[in-house]
Amino acid sequence: MGLKITKFNHLTIAAPKGEHDTVTWFYEKVLGLKKLTPPSNLTASYDVWWYELGDKVLHVDFSPPFIKVPHNRHMCIEVANLDEARKHFHSFDIETRADADVPQYLRFHVDDPFGNGIEVVEPRNPKKG
Repeated sequence: MGLKITKFNHLTIAAPKGEHDTVTWFYEKVLGLKKLTPPSNLTASYDVWWYELGDKVLHVDFSPPFIKVPHNRHMCIEVANLDEARKHFHSFDIETRADADVPQYLRFHVDDPFGNGIEVVEPRNPKKG
């Protein structure tokens, strides 16, 4: 029988306690994510915000302890135009880091204000239709 994974559901990242305004700026203004309302039974125990991230959910957890993760631990977002995305991040004075492209994607990396890594990719041959 075994394990049958049907889809990836969500990702939780950490933010330092009390940095709610910074999270709002980055995830809502810079990335343009829509804030969701987490269930009240979770917010009763955790200081957590949820965001719509495509067809997935991003959880930002402010609950201590905050531990900065290494850059090689990251999430990845796909964009329609990598050059425009790079200009967008630069317009907010956010540094972008080049990386070796891979066969399917052009890419670069950014960090959120707390060091959570984000890989930004554009498909080399996007599907039309």
